[in-house]
Amino acid sequence: MTELGLGLGTGSIVVVSDTHAGLDERIRTARASGDRLGEAAARSEKASLHAQAEAWTDGAQEMHWAARLAADAGHTGFRGQYLYGKGALLAQAGPSLRGQALAALRQASAAARVAGNRGVAQQSLRLQVKLYAQVDRWDKAAETAAELVELLERLGPGPELADLLRTRAGFLRRGPHGERESLRCLERSAKLGLTLGHRGRALQARLEHHLLSAKLGEDVPPINTRFGEGDGQGLFQACGSLELDEPEDALEPAEKARVAALKDGNAARYLGSCLILAEALERLGRRRDVLETLLTCRATLQEQRGHEAAFAARDALDVLKRRWGEEAMRSALTEYRASVAEISG
Repeated sequence: MTELGLGLGTGSIVVVSDTHAGLDERIRTARASGDRLGEAAARSEKASLHAQAEAWTDGAQEMHWAARLAADAGHTGFRGQYLYGKGALLAQAGPSLRGQALAALRQASAAARVAGNRGVAQQSLRLQVKLYAQVDRWDKAAETAAELVELLERLGPGPELADLLRTRAGFLRRGPHGERESLRCLERSAKLGLTLGHRGRALQARLEHHLLSAKLGEDVPPINTRFGEGDGQGLFQACGSLELDEPEDALEPAEKARVAALKDGNAARYLGSCLILAEALERLGRRRDVLETLLTCRATLQEQRGHEAAFAARDALDVLKRRWGEEAMRSALTEYRASVAEISG
């Protein structure tokens, strides 16, 4: 039997060769003999048949009964797996059942942690984070991501942990009082990325830390050139030029890095290139070009990677509005729109 991938990580659901009738017979036989785990296994396979037919709620009901049977048999590990399957199937069923899906997933992660099944616990927490984020429950998404961070930390440092810390930072800064904790997450992500040799991850986390610090009115340290070293020579050179307060020399390498990142589909390097290019242009007083760079960056990332990826560019625009003032921002926007209209005409 092999795993059936549903796009939500349903590791406890399997592809089966048996028919509904054959599985019903297995269920009756197991029940007659008092084999609760045998019946649970047959019901989980029946859930897979329902999943293949996209009958999500029917599959979830089978997983519900499988979980109850596993609990009756005193097997917490299997109960966690089946609850995870139930939650994943309900998540597929649509927004109206999202609450039931989350309830099942919370039970699944709790049972899996008791049983020491870290794999199921991680899968369940990841899906909970995704579902909370879909409905803008940033507080719950951040809280659940913190549980997942704790689990991953026990496995040792890795790129997934670095990415999760940055994701949690994004959730936190959407909340009313999470900016400071967000900065701490970004700092940890950047340091971990650098330690692992994943300089692209380190650069993106450092840049987001840089932007958020500026937004909060803190003294912003210069971007450490070490973060650009592994992300293309152009980006490294641009960072170095900014460190030396030579913004004119940063323009060409930053633009080349931006074009190369866009061609390669590297979102982290593209974002970093755009932010560094925008900083160089701002130092040169070219505010219209700054807006063009950031607005293009936001639109490109949103189109290619969705709203979450474009958040750093939106944050950069917010920082500019605060630093320039509303009147200067309106003036730059007017100039930018006029140039767009001229090109379009």
